[in-house]
Amino acid sequence: MDLDRALLHALNGSMNRSLAWDSAIDVVNRNALFGGGVTMTVVYGLWFRGVNATVERRARLLAALIAGVVSVALGRAIALGLPMRIRPLQDPSSGTRVPLVYSGGEFHGWSSFPSDHAMVFGSIAVGVGYTSPFVGSLLLAHAIIFICIPRVMLGLHYPSDIVFGSGFGALVAMLLQRRPFRAWIEAHILPQQTKRPELFYACLFLLCYQLANMFHDARVLTGAIAKLFEHV
Repeated sequence: MDLDRALLHALNGSMNRSLAWDSAIDVVNRNALFGGGVTMTVVYGLWFRGVNATVERRARLLAALIAGVVSVALGRAIALGLPMRIRPLQDPSSGTRVPLVYSGGEFHGWSSFPSDHAMVFGSIAVGVGYTSPFVGSLLLAHAIIFICIPRVMLGLHYPSDIVFGSGFGALVAMLLQRRPFRAWIEAHILPQQTKRPELFYACLFLLCYQLANMFHDARVLTGAIAKLFEHV
């Protein structure tokens, strides 16, 4: 725990000193072009790389994307099943420097542990690594630098939230890269890219879009529907 706090303070120590700096880190954190947009662009590039893309490569890439979905779903289940962990910037005892751009109340009711972002983009990076270890390593480094570290700097997560999330996501990715699951993808999903390409690629685009922005639109819609039912 002392190491967790020490790393938090080391990364968060530059906040609340300059509005320009806090705003820059906040933009990197919020803007999907810096995070999921890069990841999904790389996935699409690998999907179409070469004249004859192999079935195995595309099956592994689909398994990596599905791992991202499974990771965030299991992560939400873990967060709901474990005691609430207050985010550092909402906990005065954590010693966190609250960013000047923090509006307050935005993360009310959302547990800090584990990090959804670390799970999703950690799992995709590891999954991509099965098709290209070099590209997978680059995506993992990108996830750490542009997705995970800014969230610790802003006080949205403790480093341990990130470590557990990325480790859990990596485990999910490795499990879904096993041959039985990839064989199922090759037999039931990949054939649709030639049988019904308009439907296949429309769904693939929607999946990548939602992963890129961490299902933000889906979460907002679900929350709005839930509020409507509360008043019925």
